[in-house]
Amino acid sequence: NVLPFGDDRAKFSLGWGIYNAPLNLSLIGQAFDQQQVDTFYNSGGSVVPPSPIVSQFALPAGGLEQPRFVTTSAGWQEKFGRKMLVNLYLLARNGSHGFAFVDQQPSEPGGIFLLQDHREDRYRSITVSLRHEFSENAEIYGAYTRSRAHSNEVLNPSLGSIFYVAQQPGPVAWDTPNRVLVWGWVPTHIWSTQLSGFFEYRTGYPFSVVNLQQQLVGPPNSLRFPAYASLNLGLERKFAFGGYLWGVRVEAVNILGRQNPDAVVNNVDAPACTAMVRSGCFGAFAGGQGRATTLRVRFVGRK
Repeated sequence: NVLPFGDDRAKFSLGWGIYNAPLNLSLIGQAFDQQQVDTFYNSGGSVVPPSPIVSQFALPAGGLEQPRFVTTSAGWQEKFGRKMLVNLYLLARNGSHGFAFVDQQPSEPGGIFLLQDHREDRYRSITVSLRHEFSENAEIYGAYTRSRAHSNEVLNPSLGSIFYVAQQPGPVAWDTPNRVLVWGWVPTHIWSTQLSGFFEYRTGYPFSVVNLQQQLVGPPNSLRFPAYASLNLGLERKFAFGGYLWGVRVEAVNILGRQNPDAVVNNVDAPACTAMVRSGCFGAFAGGQGRATTLRVRFVGRK
């Protein structure tokens, strides 16, 4: 960290590090699990050749390299007046020797999926944030992040979810190019309560398209869920009880009432969606958190 102006008005930060990634034992354990046998049928109920298809996960005889990440970061933080803080943060994260199962017969369904350490992940982001304190009990924070998260081997075959295709590059499952966060709180004159809010907006997560035979259609993670947006508003009142300070809080979750789906019909062989058919068809979204109300009591500390 460097203070370029000789006081605490601004700070410049640089960071660099190499980190060993923790081993995913559930991923390695698939090589000691059961085989997967798939039988596919057409719409008439007849078996589709070459069913049944046997898939098996295996470990290499020569061992694997330890997955690791190299992280580089840079930041600039500056105060404007006594109440406002602006921050600019850059982050680059490079992963190497990542584990991924690779189909040894990508031209044919099934076969041996061998665990290899050739996966390389790349993450880049820039975040601009602003925090303003109006008083000891009133504050607002906002941040925007532009990012990119890609891998050279984006597919993660597992028992029950196998793509019969060669490994391919693409965005990872949590890639969100745009994200906005805003939160804050302010006291009110209603029974000495405190009003708080939390808003989040982000690009929808990517997903892949498959056909009836679990073959990948198009590039992996080529489509996306709708953009996610949620606003929560809460009221909290603190009170003394038993010599301690407590807080009771009621909160309205997803007050905007957006669906924010977390499931999708990604099988291109499913029926097409129409004005009359909205569910169970290709591209239909479902799930998500609707409007809700929560009530909680929390321990604040000694009075």
